[in-house]
Amino acid sequence: MRRRHASTETPGGLLIDWESLRLLYLRRVVGSLLGAAGLDASLRVATALARGVFDLNTSGRRTAEQRLALAFGGRLPDEQRDAIVHTMYEHVARFWIEMLFLPRRLRAGSWRRCVKVTSSVPLESLVARHPRCVLATCYFGNPAVAAFALGQVWRPVHVLVDLLAQPVARSWQQQLARQPNVRAVAVDDAARALPSVLQARGGVLLIVEHRRPRGAGVQADFLGESGVFQPTPGRLAAWFDIPVIPVLCRRRAAAFEFELWLGRPVAGDDPGAITGDVLAQLDAEVRRWPEQYLWSVPADPPRAMRH
Repeated sequence: MRRRHASTETPGGLLIDWESLRLLYLRRVVGSLLGAAGLDASLRVATALARGVFDLNTSGRRTAEQRLALAFGGRLPDEQRDAIVHTMYEHVARFWIEMLFLPRRLRAGSWRRCVKVTSSVPLESLVARHPRCVLATCYFGNPAVAAFALGQVWRPVHVLVDLLAQPVARSWQQQLARQPNVRAVAVDDAARALPSVLQARGGVLLIVEHRRPRGAGVQADFLGESGVFQPTPGRLAAWFDIPVIPVLCRRRAAAFEFELWLGRPVAGDDPGAITGDVLAQLDAEVRRWPEQYLWSVPADPPRAMRH
């Protein structure tokens, strides 16, 4: 039977589509019930729910298909596109399950059993050379695992989060901030807090793929779409004489095993060139593993989705 309504409205006026409701159900209900049942059982249920979300043909799925078409053009057959989107939903579902098990699986002294580090420079040498830096990522893989791992080597890592605007994400953001060597910095407090953070030892992890709806920024391309991007990473690098290091956390085949990729550090006094270089590195790496990128998020999401 065809659904008559694609969305429902909360008393506060926030529109929630069926896709969001299904994923919220996964986090709050299934996750709570299966948290004690074991990782493998939880992931099996998550995969089944993800399959159901894909079959709903929601606005998120259509957004993902459109963005993939822009990123890969006519080189991507429909069957391959559908396979990428289907697997993307499985990765979204796995994220919520992984957050349930993160405190049990990741420890400050043993996290490398779960996280393989890939870097052109040995990680210890990279940290010794750049004890202060900006760590730039995007909606890919598991950024929470990336934050935990990076926090254990930069001691600490400050994660830029929007605790108020994105209530669905608030729980994992707050849980992440309780982990050792990870600190949350609210977006609204960033201008006050970041200068003191970057004058001391540590890193700042932030999402860098957001585009500006208005005002000055960095003209760049990312995954086939041109736009004016936030200049924050390049500006921080230029102001504080520190590099920006692209980072991504990719899931490996086994349950709760990851690869933390660190790209080439970018420094200088040109915020636009720095930001553009970092976006290009992230773009190239995402294209290697497109199923782990969150294509269902619009390229210009409302502020409530920027976390």
